[in-house]
Amino acid sequence: MIAGLLAACGGQPAPDATVTPTLVPSSTPPPAVAPNAYDNIATGFTEQGFPALGREDAPVTMIEYGSYDSNASLLAHDEIFAPLLPRIEAGELRYVYTPLSGTGSAENGGGAASAALCAGEQGAYWPYHDGLFTRLRSAGDTAFTGNALLDVADAVGLDRDAFNACLASDRPQTVLDAAAEAALSEETYSGTPTILVNGNYVLNDFFSLSTIIDQMLIRVDEETG
Repeated sequence: MIAGLLAACGGQPAPDATVTPTLVPSSTPPPAVAPNAYDNIATGFTEQGFPALGREDAPVTMIEYGSYDSNASLLAHDEIFAPLLPRIEAGELRYVYTPLSGTGSAENGGGAASAALCAGEQGAYWPYHDGLFTRLRSAGDTAFTGNALLDVADAVGLDRDAFNACLASDRPQTVLDAAAEAALSEETYSGTPTILVNGNYVLNDFFSLSTIIDQMLIRVDEETG
């Protein structure tokens, strides 16, 4: 698949991006995403089919190239994505997740990415997204083996027949191929997670992101004021 082109000569996607020390797990549990966290947030998909959270007209757009088989992406989910949800709900930020696979060590990351997209067809992408990272956190490299993907589907209330029909179709792979192409064409892509804010590469830590988001919001206020 196109995902294999993400490393120019190695035949495998680029590995986890270098993660700054702020993403090292602490002794305290990571912040949980509440089941109703998305109730008041606009959800949708980009033209390429990538899942998006927040208003389309939000002044700041954050794009993450992430992978469910990547421990670094798990840390970004817990320590960056979850704390940013209030800003997404407030309309300050739109978040787009570009789903890649094969950049970490967990088995069947591509299957997990496809399953999340199929959950999205039933309006449950983000609960399924959280469920996959919960599995990765608890089960490590075997998180997506056996019946794990069906178990997550049941946990978020998916229609199994529709879910399986989607998985048997070409639809999720079409989106994953588009995501791999997007990573290939992004000059700053360095593995998962790679994060862009309004097109600018940002270090993978919450403080850097928050600071840049604040600066961009001030700039927008000055330009529109």
